[in-house]
Amino acid sequence: MGERMRANDWSSSPLGWPETWPQALRSVASLMLGSRFPMFAAWGPDLAFVYNDAYAEILGDKHPAALGRRFREIWPEIWEAITPFVDSAMAGEATWAENLPFTMNRHGYDEQTTFTFSYSPIRNEDGTVGGMFCSCTETTARVRAEEALRASEARASGLLEGMGEGFMLLDQDFRILQMNAEGLRLEERPPDQVVGRSHWEVYPGSEAMPIGQMYLRVMRERVSRTLEHRYVWPDGHAVWLEVRAYPHPEGLALFYRDVTERREREDALREAEARFQTIANSIDQMVWSTRADGYHDYYNQRWYDFTGVPAGTTDGAAWEGIVHPDDRERTWEVWSASLASGEPYRIEYRLRHHTGQHRWTLGRALPMRDATGQVTRWFGTCTDIQDIVEARDVLARSREELEGLVTERTADRDRMWRLSTDIMLVARYDATIEAVNPAWTTLLGWDERDLVGGAFMDLVHPDDVAPTLAEVGELSEGRTTLRFENRYRHKDGSYRWLSWTAVPAEDRIHAVGRDVTAEKEAAQALAETEEALRQSQKMEAVGQLTGGIAHDFNNLLTGISGSLELLQTRMSQGRLTEIDRYMTAAQGAAKRAAALTHRLLAFSRRQTLEPRPTDVNGLIHGMEELIRRTVGPAVHIEVVGAGGLWPALVDPGQLENALLNLCINARDAMPEGGRITVETANRWLDHHAARERDLPP
Repeated sequence: MGERMRANDWSSSPLGWPETWPQALRSVASLMLGSRFPMFAAWGPDLAFVYNDAYAEILGDKHPAALGRRFREIWPEIWEAITPFVDSAMAGEATWAENLPFTMNRHGYDEQTTFTFSYSPIRNEDGTVGGMFCSCTETTARVRAEEALRASEARASGLLEGMGEGFMLLDQDFRILQMNAEGLRLEERPPDQVVGRSHWEVYPGSEAMPIGQMYLRVMRERVSRTLEHRYVWPDGHAVWLEVRAYPHPEGLALFYRDVTERREREDALREAEARFQTIANSIDQMVWSTRADGYHDYYNQRWYDFTGVPAGTTDGAAWEGIVHPDDRERTWEVWSASLASGEPYRIEYRLRHHTGQHRWTLGRALPMRDATGQVTRWFGTCTDIQDIVEARDVLARSREELEGLVTERTADRDRMWRLSTDIMLVARYDATIEAVNPAWTTLLGWDERDLVGGAFMDLVHPDDVAPTLAEVGELSEGRTTLRFENRYRHKDGSYRWLSWTAVPAEDRIHAVGRDVTAEKEAAQALAETEEALRQSQKMEAVGQLTGGIAHDFNNLLTGISGSLELLQTRMSQGRLTEIDRYMTAAQGAAKRAAALTHRLLAFSRRQTLEPRPTDVNGLIHGMEELIRRTVGPAVHIEVVGAGGLWPALVDPGQLENALLNLCINARDAMPEGGRITVETANRWLDHHAARERDLPP
């Protein structure tokens, strides 16, 4: 810059030639040229410019033309912003500014910059101010970096506060440095009891637990880990937390969320699945299910026992491989039609038995639908009907075949027709009797002349007319009657129970009836049980496998009701800070109730109680908070648990439901408030006391 100043044409500059400069200006110029720090001097009334090499870089394209020019001509775009500083310096007062923003044009375009600078007066020998001196530093890059860092930190802080899961930051000594709002909400303790304290102090004993061991391992190995941990809060209630630990420059970053509901839902699902498996494997039919698209993904053990194939080898469409080759195309067409229409599936086809032979089976399936009516799954059964098909083939032979058999074996046929103790019948679909065997006379007192040409419906008990007509309708559509029971009138006016097997053939009904009156009268209860068992083996029962969960619904409604009542009470009291907790509890219970309702609609059945040895004190303790929230603050709850309490053989869910209902009834009986005492004690019933309660001692 010294050579450039010496070679510069100063004739047009307000400063004139350097030899004429005042001593003060020459001294400042000498100082600037020897410094690597950006500096300039502005001298005289026009504030003509002199600067060093370091400041030339700040000038950009304005250098070297700026040398000797007026200050205002060089920086017109920032002149208004710096005028107060210039005026102060020229008035003899030094000024200083830090990170002052300017819009400067030094490369042919406007750019945002920041500078830290000082303006100092330059005095003549007589003490008057002849000009000003500036030492400056461009801080644009540093300021932008700091702004970016602050923005990043703000975004990170906002992200943490807006997260739906807890966040905790630990230092190298496991002190809790920071927690977000969700973490403090889950913690349910004031921040001053958590933040700033040692993690091991806030959670005593956790260092020896799996969760503490995970923290130590992450801190030592600097690798992230995840663990689900059961944690008991200070008030005694337990939750499951999913904790993710990450190494952090300061120590350890923890993210955690409450997964209790998911764990409970998974446990309930596993329990329901176990119940389904037990029931499905206890019935004689082969049970299977598919996805909505027909993909087979479940078979019970009966399927594998019957087919002898390894588990999983018939998943998807592989089941077709064990269908008889002659039945495959028809079976696939019927199944595809049901998948397309959503109509029930029913077909008879042959499956390969584990012996290698093919046996006739009856395949049936019903769709399971969601609330919108969409099919979500199919549940089906396969029933071995080989014996039935063989018997039906005999009954369904054409009339010509029967006549041929009669011709060949007239004596045998007549003997069977005449000597059979079962009544035999040939009739039209309009109930007109065409032929009867002599057993009608032996069993019901009617002879052939009384019956032929008449209507068999005239003999049917009035209560059995409707189901009999329905069964005749089934026969008219080509379906076989394997077992149908109704009552027929004896000639003396009494009624006898008959069990019928019938087949349709040549527009006629061919039927054989066996007298089961004695069985009905002697073992009606057993017959009802057998009928119930037979009905349970039908496919329709598959849709009712899981109804046992319905009783849980009342408990969920109670939780919702209790939360809403507490919410109403808090609102009336103006205590709005607790509303979210009760809303969350009610919503959570409502979601679980919706899931239960969905399953109940799909799988309803009578519930079987599951009594087991139960710690009643523990059961009551686990319900205490629920009861308090349900009955409200106006009712004081007192729990008195006896020491040494015996285990009780009881269904825990039923006992919880009963206790909650008793407390709700007690609250309703005390509208002005009061006290409920739940007390346990051992009681012994002697013979007298037990007899009064109709119980064994």
